[in-house]
Amino acid sequence: MIKRILSLLLVFSALCCPYLSSVSYAILNDKGIEVEDNMTEEPIAGTKKDGVFTILCVGVDDASMSTDTIMVGRIDTKNHTMDFISIPRDLLINVPWECRKINSVYAGSKGGEEGVEALKMHIKRLIGFDVDYYAFIDLFCFSWAIEALGGVWYDVPMEMSYADEAQDLYIELKPGYQLLNSYEAMGLVRYRYEYFNGDLDRINLQQDFLKSVMSQLISAKNIPNLPWLIRIAKENMLTNLTGGNMVWLAYQLLKTKEENINFYTMPTYTAKIQNYSYAVCRPWDWLPMVNEYLNPLDEEIGWGNVDIVYDDGEKYAGTQGYLSESWYYDKRKEE
Repeated sequence: MIKRILSLLLVFSALCCPYLSSVSYAILNDKGIEVEDNMTEEPIAGTKKDGVFTILCVGVDDASMSTDTIMVGRIDTKNHTMDFISIPRDLLINVPWECRKINSVYAGSKGGEEGVEALKMHIKRLIGFDVDYYAFIDLFCFSWAIEALGGVWYDVPMEMSYADEAQDLYIELKPGYQLLNSYEAMGLVRYRYEYFNGDLDRINLQQDFLKSVMSQLISAKNIPNLPWLIRIAKENMLTNLTGGNMVWLAYQLLKTKEENINFYTMPTYTAKIQNYSYAVCRPWDWLPMVNEYLNPLDEEIGWGNVDIVYDDGEKYAGTQGYLSESWYYDKRKEE
Protein backbone atom coordinates (compact mmCIF):
# COMPACT_ATOMS: atom_id res chain seq x y z
CA MET A 1 0.00 0.00 0.00
CA ILE A 2 0.99 3.56 -0.52
CA LYS A 3 1.35 3.99 3.24
CA ARG A 4 4.62 2.08 3.04
CA ILE A 5 6.10 4.26 0.28
CA LEU A 6 4.90 7.51 1.83
CA SER A 7 7.83 7.62 4.21
CA LEU A 8 10.38 7.77 1.42
CA LEU A 9 8.49 10.52 -0.37
CA LEU A 10 8.00 12.30 2.94
CA VAL A 11 11.76 12.36 3.28
CA PHE A 12 12.16 13.75 -0.23
CA SER A 13 9.47 16.37 0.42
CA ALA A 14 11.03 17.47 3.68
CA LEU A 15 14.36 17.69 1.94
CA CYS A 16 12.86 19.99 -0.68
CA CYS A 17 11.96 22.72 1.83
CA PRO A 18 12.96 26.14 0.43
CA TYR A 19 14.96 26.92 3.57
CA LEU A 20 16.82 23.64 3.76
CA SER A 21 20.05 24.61 1.99
CA SER A 22 21.20 26.91 4.78
CA VAL A 23 20.64 24.56 7.70
CA SER A 24 20.33 20.91 6.62
CA TYR A 25 23.97 19.91 7.03
CA ALA A 26 24.16 21.52 10.46
CA ILE A 27 21.09 19.60 11.61
CA LEU A 28 22.30 16.30 10.17
CA ASN A 29 25.78 16.59 11.60
CA ASP A 30 24.43 17.61 15.01
CA LYS A 31 22.24 14.50 15.03
CA GLY A 32 25.07 12.20 13.99
CA ILE A 33 23.79 11.41 10.49
CA GLU A 34 26.64 10.94 8.04
CA VAL A 35 26.55 12.79 4.73
CA GLU A 36 28.93 12.08 1.86
CA ASP A 37 31.55 14.70 1.15
CA ASN A 38 31.17 14.69 -2.66
CA MET A 39 27.72 16.25 -2.61
CA THR A 40 28.38 18.20 -5.80
CA GLU A 41 28.53 14.97 -7.78
CA GLU A 42 25.54 13.07 -9.10
CA PRO A 43 24.87 9.89 -7.08
CA ILE A 44 24.36 7.74 -10.18
CA ALA A 45 25.75 8.59 -13.60
CA GLY A 46 24.38 7.18 -16.83
CA THR A 47 23.87 7.68 -20.55
CA LYS A 48 20.51 9.33 -20.09
CA LYS A 49 19.06 12.82 -19.90
CA ASP A 50 21.16 15.15 -17.78
CA GLY A 51 19.91 15.50 -14.22
CA VAL A 52 17.10 12.94 -14.55
CA PHE A 53 16.75 10.04 -12.11
CA THR A 54 14.18 7.30 -11.62
CA ILE A 55 13.02 5.46 -8.52
CA LEU A 56 10.91 2.41 -7.73
CA CYS A 57 8.87 2.81 -4.53
CA VAL A 58 7.26 -0.33 -3.10
CA GLY A 59 5.10 -0.89 -0.04
CA VAL A 60 5.63 -4.31 1.51
CA ASP A 61 3.32 -6.20 3.87
CA ASP A 62 5.75 -7.83 6.31
CA ALA A 63 3.41 -10.73 7.09
CA SER A 64 2.47 -11.83 3.55
CA MET A 65 5.36 -10.17 1.68
CA SER A 66 2.80 -8.86 -0.80
CA THR A 67 3.55 -5.56 -2.53
CA ASP A 68 0.21 -3.78 -2.37
CA THR A 69 1.67 -0.50 -3.60
CA ILE A 70 4.05 -0.09 -6.50
CA MET A 71 5.01 3.31 -7.89
CA VAL A 72 7.67 4.38 -10.39
CA GLY A 73 8.87 7.97 -10.27
CA ARG A 74 11.05 10.30 -12.31
CA ILE A 75 12.88 13.20 -10.68
CA ASP A 76 14.05 15.87 -13.12
CA THR A 77 16.56 18.09 -11.35
CA LYS A 78 17.00 20.39 -14.35
CA ASN A 79 13.35 21.21 -15.00
CA HIS A 80 12.43 20.73 -11.30
CA THR A 81 9.60 18.25 -11.79
CA MET A 82 8.58 15.04 -10.02
CA ASP A 83 6.24 12.54 -11.68
CA PHE A 84 5.01 9.27 -10.16
CA ILE A 85 2.88 6.55 -11.74
CA SER A 86 1.05 3.92 -9.67
CA ILE A 87 1.00 0.38 -11.02
CA PRO A 88 -2.09 -1.58 -9.89
CA ARG A 89 -1.23 -4.49 -7.62
CA ASP A 90 -3.51 -6.78 -9.68
CA LEU A 91 -1.70 -6.04 -12.95
CA LEU A 92 -1.52 -9.08 -15.25
CA ILE A 93 2.10 -9.94 -16.16
CA ASN A 94 3.69 -12.47 -18.49
CA VAL A 95 4.79 -15.24 -16.07
CA PRO A 96 4.20 -19.03 -15.85
CA TRP A 97 2.77 -19.37 -12.34
CA GLU A 98 -0.89 -19.63 -11.31
CA CYS A 99 -1.66 -16.13 -9.99
CA ARG A 100 -0.09 -13.83 -12.56
CA LYS A 101 -0.36 -10.57 -10.66
CA ILE A 102 2.64 -8.29 -10.24
CA ASN A 103 1.77 -8.30 -6.53
CA SER A 104 3.00 -11.92 -6.39
CA VAL A 105 6.56 -11.37 -7.66
CA TYR A 106 8.28 -10.22 -4.47
CA ALA A 107 6.74 -12.92 -2.25
CA GLY A 108 7.33 -15.57 -4.92
CA SER A 109 11.04 -14.81 -4.69
CA LYS A 110 10.96 -15.05 -0.87
CA GLY A 111 11.37 -11.31 -0.41
CA GLY A 112 14.60 -9.67 0.63
CA GLU A 113 17.26 -8.81 -1.93
CA GLU A 114 16.13 -11.63 -4.24
CA GLY A 115 12.60 -10.28 -4.16
CA VAL A 116 13.87 -6.77 -4.88
CA GLU A 117 15.81 -7.94 -7.95
CA ALA A 118 12.87 -10.00 -9.21
CA LEU A 119 10.43 -7.10 -8.96
CA LYS A 120 12.91 -4.68 -10.52
CA MET A 121 13.22 -7.05 -13.48
CA HIS A 122 9.44 -7.16 -13.97
CA ILE A 123 9.16 -3.39 -13.64
CA LYS A 124 11.81 -3.07 -16.38
CA ARG A 125 9.64 -5.27 -18.59
CA LEU A 126 6.78 -2.81 -18.08
CA ILE A 127 8.68 0.48 -18.52
CA GLY A 128 11.56 -0.51 -20.82
CA PHE A 129 14.51 0.59 -18.67
CA ASP A 130 16.24 -0.06 -15.34
CA VAL A 131 15.41 2.32 -12.49
CA ASP A 132 18.27 4.14 -10.77
CA TYR A 133 16.98 3.81 -7.21
CA TYR A 134 14.63 1.55 -5.32
CA ALA A 135 13.01 1.72 -1.88
CA PHE A 136 11.01 -1.12 -0.33
CA ILE A 137 9.23 0.22 2.72
CA ASP A 138 7.27 -1.37 5.56
CA LEU A 139 4.44 -0.24 7.82
CA PHE A 140 6.73 0.78 10.68
CA CYS A 141 8.50 3.33 8.47
CA PHE A 142 5.22 4.96 7.46
CA SER A 143 3.92 5.23 11.01
CA TRP A 144 7.05 6.80 12.41
CA ALA A 145 7.33 9.23 9.50
CA ILE A 146 3.80 10.53 10.16
CA GLU A 147 4.55 10.64 13.89
CA ALA A 148 7.69 12.67 13.24
CA LEU A 149 5.62 15.25 11.38
CA GLY A 150 3.14 15.64 14.22
CA GLY A 151 0.29 14.33 12.06
CA VAL A 152 -1.11 15.40 8.70
CA TRP A 153 -4.05 17.67 7.90
CA TYR A 154 -6.44 16.08 5.40
CA ASP A 155 -10.05 16.36 4.24
CA VAL A 156 -11.45 12.84 4.72
CA PRO A 157 -14.02 12.41 1.91
CA MET A 158 -16.42 10.02 3.64
CA GLU A 159 -17.05 8.03 6.80
CA MET A 160 -14.70 5.08 7.07
CA SER A 161 -15.47 2.29 9.51
CA TYR A 162 -13.82 -1.14 9.55
CA ALA A 163 -12.61 -3.69 12.09
CA ASP A 164 -10.43 -6.76 11.61
CA GLU A 165 -9.16 -8.42 14.78
CA ALA A 166 -6.91 -10.80 12.84
CA GLN A 167 -4.95 -7.86 11.40
CA ASP A 168 -5.36 -5.75 14.55
CA LEU A 169 -6.87 -3.15 12.24
CA TYR A 170 -9.55 -0.75 13.45
CA ILE A 171 -10.59 2.20 11.28
CA GLU A 172 -12.99 4.87 12.51
CA LEU A 173 -12.86 8.12 10.58
CA LYS A 174 -15.49 10.82 10.13
CA PRO A 175 -15.64 12.97 7.00
CA GLY A 176 -14.14 16.45 7.05
CA TYR A 177 -10.88 18.37 7.31
CA GLN A 178 -8.92 17.18 10.34
CA LEU A 179 -5.49 16.45 11.76
CA LEU A 180 -4.75 12.74 11.38
CA ASN A 181 -2.27 11.04 13.66
CA SER A 182 -0.13 8.14 12.42
CA TYR A 183 -2.73 5.47 13.28
CA GLU A 184 -5.58 7.40 11.66
CA ALA A 185 -3.50 8.15 8.56
CA MET A 186 -2.68 4.48 8.30
CA GLY A 187 -6.38 3.64 8.47
CA LEU A 188 -7.17 6.18 5.77
CA VAL A 189 -4.74 4.76 3.24
CA ARG A 190 -5.51 1.12 4.12
CA TYR A 191 -9.28 1.53 3.78
CA ARG A 192 -10.51 -0.25 0.63
CA TYR A 193 -14.27 -0.53 0.98
CA GLU A 194 -17.26 1.31 -0.48
CA TYR A 195 -15.26 2.66 -3.41
CA PHE A 196 -17.33 2.72 -6.60
CA ASN A 197 -14.33 1.96 -8.81
CA GLY A 198 -12.63 -0.35 -6.34
CA ASP A 199 -8.85 -0.27 -6.15
CA LEU A 200 -8.55 2.60 -8.63
CA ASP A 201 -10.54 4.90 -6.33
CA ARG A 202 -8.36 3.80 -3.41
CA ILE A 203 -5.23 4.66 -5.41
CA ASN A 204 -6.69 8.08 -6.25
CA LEU A 205 -7.39 8.82 -2.58
CA GLN A 206 -3.92 7.71 -1.57
CA GLN A 207 -2.34 9.93 -4.20
CA ASP A 208 -4.46 12.87 -3.05
CA PHE A 209 -3.40 12.25 0.55
CA LEU A 210 0.22 12.09 -0.51
CA LYS A 211 -0.10 15.44 -2.28
CA SER A 212 -1.44 16.94 0.95
CA VAL A 213 1.42 15.44 2.92
CA MET A 214 4.02 16.79 0.53
CA SER A 215 2.40 20.22 0.47
CA GLN A 216 2.55 20.44 4.26
CA LEU A 217 6.11 19.17 4.33
CA ILE A 218 7.37 21.95 2.08
CA SER A 219 7.45 24.42 4.95
CA ALA A 220 10.12 25.75 7.31
CA LYS A 221 8.51 24.24 10.39
CA ASN A 222 9.45 20.71 9.35
CA ILE A 223 13.22 21.28 9.20
CA PRO A 224 13.70 20.01 12.80
CA ASN A 225 12.05 16.72 11.73
CA LEU A 226 14.55 16.13 8.94
CA PRO A 227 17.14 14.04 10.86
CA TRP A 228 14.44 11.77 12.28
CA LEU A 229 12.88 11.22 8.87
CA ILE A 230 16.18 10.35 7.26
CA ARG A 231 17.14 8.01 10.07
CA ILE A 232 13.76 6.25 9.84
CA ALA A 233 14.20 5.82 6.10
CA LYS A 234 17.77 4.53 6.39
CA GLU A 235 16.99 2.01 9.10
CA ASN A 236 13.67 0.64 7.84
CA MET A 237 13.97 0.27 4.09
CA LEU A 238 15.52 -2.06 1.56
CA THR A 239 17.11 0.61 -0.64
CA ASN A 240 20.19 1.61 -2.60
CA LEU A 241 19.71 5.23 -1.49
CA THR A 242 22.07 6.59 1.15
CA GLY A 243 21.48 9.53 3.42
CA GLY A 244 23.93 11.44 1.27
CA ASN A 245 21.95 10.59 -1.87
CA MET A 246 18.83 11.96 -0.22
CA VAL A 247 20.48 15.21 0.76
CA TRP A 248 22.05 15.57 -2.70
CA LEU A 249 18.62 15.12 -4.27
CA ALA A 250 17.25 17.70 -1.86
CA TYR A 251 19.64 20.33 -3.14
CA GLN A 252 18.62 19.55 -6.71
CA LEU A 253 14.91 19.71 -5.87
CA LEU A 254 14.83 23.00 -3.96
CA LYS A 255 13.10 24.78 -6.83
CA THR A 256 10.41 22.13 -7.32
CA LYS A 257 7.01 23.75 -6.95
CA GLU A 258 3.97 21.94 -5.59
CA GLU A 259 2.21 22.12 -8.98
CA ASN A 260 5.18 20.34 -10.58
CA ILE A 261 4.75 17.26 -8.38
CA ASN A 262 2.24 14.99 -10.12
CA PHE A 263 0.77 11.51 -9.72
CA TYR A 264 -0.77 9.24 -12.36
CA THR A 265 -2.04 5.66 -12.66
CA MET A 266 -1.27 3.05 -15.30
CA PRO A 267 -4.25 2.76 -17.71
CA THR A 268 -5.91 -0.64 -17.28
CA TYR A 269 -9.27 -2.38 -17.40
CA THR A 270 -10.58 -5.22 -15.23
CA ALA A 271 -10.70 -8.76 -16.57
CA LYS A 272 -11.32 -12.18 -15.06
CA ILE A 273 -9.02 -15.02 -16.11
CA GLN A 274 -8.95 -18.47 -14.50
CA ASN A 275 -11.10 -17.12 -11.65
CA TYR A 276 -8.64 -14.34 -10.85
CA SER A 277 -9.52 -10.66 -11.20
CA TYR A 278 -6.78 -8.82 -13.07
CA ALA A 279 -5.94 -5.30 -14.14
CA VAL A 280 -4.96 -5.59 -17.81
CA CYS A 281 -2.69 -2.92 -19.25
CA ARG A 282 -3.63 -0.86 -22.33
CA PRO A 283 -0.16 -0.51 -23.92
CA TRP A 284 -1.31 1.96 -26.59
CA ASP A 285 -2.15 4.34 -23.72
CA TRP A 286 0.61 3.20 -21.36
CA LEU A 287 3.67 3.73 -23.57
CA PRO A 288 2.90 7.43 -24.24
CA MET A 289 2.62 7.88 -20.44
CA VAL A 290 5.97 6.14 -19.92
CA ASN A 291 7.67 8.38 -22.44
CA GLU A 292 6.11 11.57 -21.12
CA TYR A 293 6.38 11.02 -17.37
CA LEU A 294 9.00 8.33 -16.69
CA ASN A 295 11.46 7.82 -19.52
CA PRO A 296 14.92 9.17 -18.52
CA LEU A 297 16.48 8.30 -21.90
CA ASP A 298 16.90 10.32 -25.06
CA GLU A 299 15.30 7.50 -27.08
CA GLU A 300 11.58 6.71 -26.92
CA ILE A 301 10.38 3.47 -25.34
CA GLY A 302 8.46 1.39 -27.88
CA TRP A 303 6.53 -1.88 -28.04
CA GLY A 304 9.73 -3.80 -28.67
CA ASN A 305 11.22 -2.57 -25.40
CA VAL A 306 8.49 -3.91 -23.11
CA ASP A 307 6.87 -7.24 -22.28
CA ILE A 308 3.19 -6.55 -21.58
CA VAL A 309 0.11 -8.78 -21.70
CA TYR A 310 -2.84 -7.09 -23.42
CA ASP A 311 -6.07 -7.81 -25.29
CA ASP A 312 -5.69 -7.25 -29.05
CA GLY A 313 -9.45 -7.40 -29.57
CA GLU A 314 -9.56 -11.08 -30.47
CA LYS A 315 -7.33 -12.70 -27.87
CA TYR A 316 -4.76 -12.01 -25.19
CA ALA A 317 -1.33 -11.32 -26.62
CA GLY A 318 2.14 -10.18 -25.55
CA THR A 319 4.09 -7.24 -26.90
CA GLN A 320 7.08 -9.58 -27.36
CA GLY A 321 4.97 -11.92 -29.51
CA TYR A 322 4.48 -14.71 -26.99
CA LEU A 323 2.67 -15.57 -23.77
CA SER A 324 4.01 -17.91 -21.11
CA GLU A 325 1.74 -20.99 -21.09
CA SER A 326 -0.78 -19.43 -23.47
CA TRP A 327 -3.44 -22.01 -22.54
CA TYR A 328 -3.93 -20.03 -19.34
CA TYR A 329 -5.70 -17.30 -21.30
CA ASP A 330 -8.21 -19.56 -23.08
CA LYS A 331 -10.94 -18.50 -20.70
CA ARG A 332 -11.80 -15.03 -21.91
CA LYS A 333 -12.38 -12.01 -19.73
CA GLU A 334 -15.78 -11.29 -18.25
CA GLU A 335 -17.02 -7.90 -19.38
